[in-house]
Amino acid sequence: MTRYCAIPPVNQHATEIGRGFGVGWNRSRTRMDQLHAGFDFKAGSGTPIIAPIDGVVSWTATDAQPRGTSGFGNMVALRHDVTVPGLPTPFFTSYNHMRAPSALVVGQAVRKGDLIGYVGNTTNGQFRGMGAHLHFEVRRRNYPSSYDRDTIDPAVLWRGLGYEWTDNRQEAERLVGGRLLAVRGGASDCDGAVAGLAGLAGMGTFTCLGGPSCPCPMCAYRRGTLGAVAPGYKDPVEKQGAYNKYGTSTVGQDVEPPDYASKQTPQGGEGGTSGGGAGLAIVGAAALFAVYALRSR
Repeated sequence: MTRYCAIPPVNQHATEIGRGFGVGWNRSRTRMDQLHAGFDFKAGSGTPIIAPIDGVVSWTATDAQPRGTSGFGNMVALRHDVTVPGLPTPFFTSYNHMRAPSALVVGQAVRKGDLIGYVGNTTNGQFRGMGAHLHFEVRRRNYPSSYDRDTIDPAVLWRGLGYEWTDNRQEAERLVGGRLLAVRGGASDCDGAVAGLAGLAGMGTFTCLGGPSCPCPMCAYRRGTLGAVAPGYKDPVEKQGAYNKYGTSTVGQDVEPPDYASKQTPQGGEGGTSGGGAGLAIVGAAALFAVYALRSR
């Protein structure tokens, strides 16, 4: 089995997935059904974003200079040359709406766990007042590319890397909620000595020697303050250090509570380029011309 040892881009103790990939009603922006072409992680502003796997920086843009990624604000894309089941080789991941421009530059090699930036709500001024979150995408082509035709459901990536999207629920044509947990013994269960210690302790019978006030991660796990993990999944305690060295991860709010009261034609969504908007413009122009022709008779 290939060992990817991947890690989610934001701490899964302090964040959860707001919206997954798929079509749903977006009342606050377009008032029509809209494709959401990635994962939204509900994380507070300033939460560290780290590289999930090794890659090379393939694209950067800022809130002031979007360079074909308008709506994404400060963002970075990585090219990954690793082979992951269900994805082309190479494939690309992007990290969007960051609080400030990333220090990474195009062509720079990035290792798993390296800092990409911090969660924010920059959108090139398109969606004023939007809350902080990480919009994470997987693409088959580098930017600039199509928002709808070139994006891939990130669930395919995480499944291939040995993760399960747990505790989600279906709303309209996309899943929402929950978090990513590594499958114990799977392709990203690579924490070595820490994992072995947890196994020897037999998490179900582990006793915290420091008492109820002990701050160690294992004790916090037993007290339930870090969230319970179902048997068969990786204990998230083992991943904490990768995020903590870059700062504090904070809980975020759902950015746009979905309302699925109506369904219309899916359109391009949060950023990037899409053929959907052009098609809609053509249809609208044709309709206006028809009305003008009738009135001219």
